[in-house]
Parts: sequence; structure tokens; C-alpha cells
Amino acid sequence: MSTETGRRGASQLYSDTVIGTVATLKSVFHLAGRQAQGFIESVFQLMDIPLPVPDHSTVSRRLAALSVSMPVQRRSGARPIVVDSTGVNVYGEGEWKARQHGVTKRRTWRKLYLGVDEATA
Repeated sequence: MSTETGRRGASQLYSDTVIGTVATLKSVFHLAGRQAQGFIESVFQLMDIPLPVPDHSTVSRRLAALSVSMPVQRRSGARPIVVDSTGVNVYGEGEWKARQHGVTKRRTWRKLYLGVDEATA
């Protein structure tokens, strides 16, 4: 038995918030478990944040028992949202190939949509 919680098994290293955040990123970006883990690790590495990332099996196991509550904020009236869309250029092998051999069938840019609540911006 674990002395910290009085329950069997190892103590939980990651909070429910961390598990929920990993699951949310996994769902939003349509990633598999290992891909989500690698994505978050690479973001932490780029930002120079020394935090551990839960592995995909821990996330899957903990999601089964995770209860998520979504608070609803009541607002009267409409909520104005500012939306902008822009094209983001993707540089890499495709861009070089297009310069060397002419136009390629693949797009070298991606569409990016940003939405911001006007009151909090």
C-alpha cells in the first residue's frame, strides 16, 4: 500500500488536469497517443521547459476514470468574436522542388484560422 494515499499502487505523478490537457491536444490535433506525447515533448523542448510528459499508456489508463466538469458561464446577449484567417507558408523540400521543377500539385501553404473573444482581447 502507498503511504501517501492509503491505496494500492504507485502514487500518481500527473494531476487530472495534465491528463485532460494531453487528451484535449490529442483530440484537437487528431493525434495518436505516441504522437501526442512526442508533440508535447517537442513543444516543451522548444520552449525550454523542463517538465515531464505522461506517456500514452498512462494517459489512456487514467482517462477511463477521469471525470471532467465543464463550467457553463451564463451571459446575457450576444458575444462578439473576432475571426481572422490567413495563409501560412510552409518551407521545406516542397518549396525547393517547386522552384526547381515548376509548380507542384501539393500546396506549400496552410490556412490558419484565429478566433478571439472581443471583450478579453
